[in-house]
Amino acid sequence: MSDRRRSGRRTAAAVLLPALLLAAAAGCPRSEAAAGAAVGRFALAQELADFDPLGAWNTVAQVLQRQVYEGLVEYRYGGGLNEFDGLLAESWSVGGDGREWRFRLRPDAAFYDPGPEPLWPGGRRPVRAADVVASLLRLADPRLEAGGWFVLEGLVEGLDELRAAAAAGDPAALAVFDRGGAPDRPAGLRAVDDHTVLLRLARPAPDLLMRLASPYCVVVPAEAWRRTEPALRDHPVGSGPFFLAEWEPRQRAVFRAVPGWRRQADGFGPLPHLDEAVFTAVLEGSTRTLLFERGEIDRLPPAQDSFARLVRDGRPAPELAARGVRLVVTETPDLSMLVLNQ
Repeated sequence: MSDRRRSGRRTAAAVLLPALLLAAAAGCPRSEAAAGAAVGRFALAQELADFDPLGAWNTVAQVLQRQVYEGLVEYRYGGGLNEFDGLLAESWSVGGDGREWRFRLRPDAAFYDPGPEPLWPGGRRPVRAADVVASLLRLADPRLEAGGWFVLEGLVEGLDELRAAAAAGDPAALAVFDRGGAPDRPAGLRAVDDHTVLLRLARPAPDLLMRLASPYCVVVPAEAWRRTEPALRDHPVGSGPFFLAEWEPRQRAVFRAVPGWRRQADGFGPLPHLDEAVFTAVLEGSTRTLLFERGEIDRLPPAQDSFARLVRDGRPAPELAARGVRLVVTETPDLSMLVLNQ
């Protein structure tokens, strides 16, 4: 048997950013790049993962997918562990017993598919409540063996029973997952109308919003994950402020701003802050540091072996400050789990 203990806390993260990236985030005049675009260049410490949210098991996958996909809610920038802002959800309410939650979707949220053969005419479709239901059901489908199932396990009324029935081969249960939902199964998850999602919980869950802010709970149109070519893992379709424009699996991803994306804001101002974001896998910490010092990437969490050289007395080193580099210290949610085998 094993003893599992989890603890939630906040940890501080220090990041060095050049002035032009901070100016873009604040909505200030941007430095000119090729074709007048504001471009952010980022180096990630692992090989780049694919774009199926069921595989969002590491930070790199989550960073990439976050550019394209959205969930109902997200952690509030600069807020506490229990402070959230809506993404796809414009508002939400909780019933008196703490078990019934209703989420009202933003009327201006839309999926964008820029491919040569888009899923819909014009490449866009409004996000509907049925998409939320189908995406959460996909997370629960036992055939897909999603690592993030723990987020919903034991939470939604009737969902565990439906999953168990499907795992046992029950055709009716399997059909619910294939269709992306049914009027009465599971009882605790349904689309009331195009813009309202009803979640009926098996028990009160004060941490529900924390769970829904998980990268596993993003919303993907069923047409995208049912399509086999191009596959979702290499051609994500979401409602976020960016779309995937170039993709070299495991090595490089280029995102461009969705034309006419809704002007939703975050802690820095209206999104998107950049016209283009380029992510490259750079596995060696010393190489990432060198690229930043050369001005070839625009963000660097200082590593332990270079922190004293790059940060002095809580400020960027003078040679970095002279180039307009700023040190941004943020608190981020952190989850630690200790497993003791007995």
